Amino acid sequence: MSGMSFEPYQQKLTRRRRDVVRTLEYVRTELAVVAKNKELIDETAYQSRCELLDGLVTWYLAEASHIDQALARIREGGYGICFECHQSIDPPRLEANPEVSLCARCQAQE
Repeated sequence: MSGMSFEPYQQKLTRRRRDVVRTLEYVRTELAVVAKNKELIDETAYQSRCELLDGLVTWYLAEASHIDQALARIREGGYGICFECHQSIDPPRLEANPEVSLCARCQAQE
C-alpha cells in the first residue's frame, strides 16, 4: 500500500472515534440515571435496562479500541496490511470499514 494516502481513512476513523466517545458518554449517563432511579421501576425492568446499557458500553469500548489500534497502525506505517497474511487489504474494504485488520480472505477463514 506504499504511495497511498491514508489521510481519508485517518479522518474517517477520527470522526468515528469522536462519535463513539460521545455515544459512550451518553450511555454511561443513561446507566447512572437508571441506577439513580432504581426504586421507580420494577426489578426485572431495571435488570434488563442495566444489561442492555452494560452491553452497549462494552461494545462501544471495543469499537473505540479497534479505532485506536487502526490509528496507531497509520502512525506506525502498518495500516492496510493484513495481520494474518501480511498482504494489502483492498481499499474498498478499508473504505467500508477503516478499522479492519484482516483482508477479506483471512476474515472469511476466522
